[in-house]
Amino acid sequence: EELDARTLGWREDTSLEQYDRCDLDVLDSLTRHDFERKYKDLGRPVLIRNFVSDKDRCSWSQKRLFNDIQKYNYGPTAYPTITGSQSCSEHFTIAESEHGLRCQNHPNFSNYHASHSASPFKDIVRTETYAKLASIVVGMGMAGKQYFWGGDKSGATMHYHNAAFNFLWVGTKEWFLTPPTLAAFSGMPSFQLWNRTGIEMGHIMRCTQHAGDLLLLPDGW
Repeated sequence: EELDARTLGWREDTSLEQYDRCDLDVLDSLTRHDFERKYKDLGRPVLIRNFVSDKDRCSWSQKRLFNDIQKYNYGPTAYPTITGSQSCSEHFTIAESEHGLRCQNHPNFSNYHASHSASPFKDIVRTETYAKLASIVVGMGMAGKQYFWGGDKSGATMHYHNAAFNFLWVGTKEWFLTPPTLAAFSGMPSFQLWNRTGIEMGHIMRCTQHAGDLLLLPDGW
């Protein structure tokens, strides 16, 4: 069965207004030299469009993952207990989470899944996309691989950490970024935080990441 290379069979409808641009550099390609000189050494984030290979992305097709009947844990933030919240008491399949999963514990939030385990996906270090990235980000460490998925309006709470690379295999992701001088943690689900009345957005850099894009974030972002 032939799939749309962009959507891979996943739904695209959303009730979230997309920013559809980036307040940071957006490139079609990146060399090791430019990465080190323009971004790593200066602590600047950068987005590279269509970095993930179509071959690697195909393993994330809706049809393939809907065949996975395993049930996974979900919550209103990536790791709820870290921020004083709790996961959903029930577990759900990937199919049940495609378009904004609600659960009894958190009926007003779109819950999502976060894990250090690659299952049911292919380990990213075994992909040609990772090999390409490793030739640009030389000496790249893998302190913690994480895999996330969720439906409309789901996402991580506000946080910061060491430098990270972020592949987006399918869907669309809205980023709200702060520089290290304004780094902060919040236990509030992302949609609730960024849609609060009166929130100051002057220091926030936003970016819409599309399927296949790579976002490189320096330390502290």
